[in-house]
Formats: sequence, C-alpha cells, structure tokens
Amino acid sequence: MVKTSSSKPCRWVCSISVLFFSMTMIGCKDPNSGGQSSSSTVTSTTSTAPADSVESKGTEQDTTTSKSAEKADHVGNWVFDVAKSVNRTVAANSNIVDSSNIDLFRQSIQEGFNTMELSIEIREDGTFTCRQKTSIEQGNFHGNWTLEGDQVNFLQTHRDDELEEDHMTGKFFGTSLELEHAKDGAIARYAMNRKN
Repeated sequence: MVKTSSSKPCRWVCSISVLFFSMTMIGCKDPNSGGQSSSSTVTSTTSTAPADSVESKGTEQDTTTSKSAEKADHVGNWVFDVAKSVNRTVAANSNIVDSSNIDLFRQSIQEGFNTMELSIEIREDGTFTCRQKTSIEQGNFHGNWTLEGDQVNFLQTHRDDELEEDHMTGKFFGTSLELEHAKDGAIARYAMNRKN
C-alpha cells in the first residue's frame, strides 16, 4: 500500500473496501498464495522501433499530431457500468474465492457496487478527476493520465485537496474503458462507458 506524507492509506476508489469486506465475510483464500500477486495484473507494454525501421520514419510533428489525435479520442466523461463491473470483478478474483462461496461473493459485490456512483472526467491536458460516492464515503480523486496505444495509466496525486497517491491501469475498447485496481492481492475491475 502506498502511503503519502500524511501517512494516510490510499483508497483510490472506496469500492475496493467493498471488495475486501466481501472477501473477508465469505472467507477467501490467501490472495498471496497460488501465484496471485498483489500488484496490478494489467500491464502496459511498449516497444521502441530502431531508428532505421519503417515505424520510426516520419517527422516528429507527425508523431505528436498522431498522439494528440489518439489522446483526444478518449477525452470526455466516463460512467460506471455496474453489471459489467460485477462480472469482471468476480472473474478476476475467482482464484481466491472458494467455489462454494462464489454466489455469495457475487451478491456482496453486486450490493456494494449498486450503492456506488463512479465517474471519470478525462481531460486533454493529461489530467483527470474521478468522482466517487458510496453509502459510507465520497471523494474526488485527481491526477494525471498517460496513454500508450490503447493502454491507459491513471496516477492519482490528490484526494479532494490532500496529497494521496495511488494508481490504476486500464484499456480502451471504443466507447468502453476497462479499469483495474489491484491492492493486497484483490482486484477490482471497473467497466466504464462513454457518457454522451
């Protein structure tokens, strides 16, 4: 867990606490056993083309224009899709939830996500604001985002007006955005749809 100068534990999206509560209530397996890592499993891989390759030819302006256009495709408001998020979160944690408890786990995640409001505003200047509200707490999370291909990385720097660092990764699929937040071996997956 990342700690900031204020020594408060990070909570990028409060719903990760819903996930941990659900896992505790149904007696999940140790997430650190069986090869499950506590870091995010969505990774961004990039390769750089050699200077003499076909991919590297062209002007720096062409590359900058292309990246700006690509980034602009993702700018806007994104809203939480509860049903998809429940299914993806359950699937991501199936190796640490006993099969006899999977229905109870799904129900618990469903109940938690049903009470959550989540939206992300992605701005062209490389900043974002994630607004999140549950029945027990709310917050505005701010930071920077970067894009490499269809992979996106969100680096949270503040919660409301206080320093608080955390990160989340994701991938764009047209008008959908799939986010993943991993913490202490548990994975929360958030499906977001572009808001019209």
